[in-house]
Amino acid sequence: MNVIEFNKEEQARVKSILEKALAENFESVILIGIKNNDYRIMGSGNNDRLKVIGFLEAAKMETWGVVNHD
Repeated sequence: MNVIEFNKEEQARVKSILEKALAENFESVILIGIKNNDYRIMGSGNNDRLKVIGFLEAAKMETWGVVNHD
């Protein structure tokens, strides 16, 4: 799993990441957007909530350096 962070000025990088996700033929993509100290979660596919929570927990652990699956 890769957790990729970017800021507002990196819109070309965001587009590139989404294009890579399309090329990888992922079953689903989860996007977390942050704006004005609020967040919004968007996703493709029909994942059940428990599965999404598990993926988010794994992303959190990787972000904090607890695990690394690269």
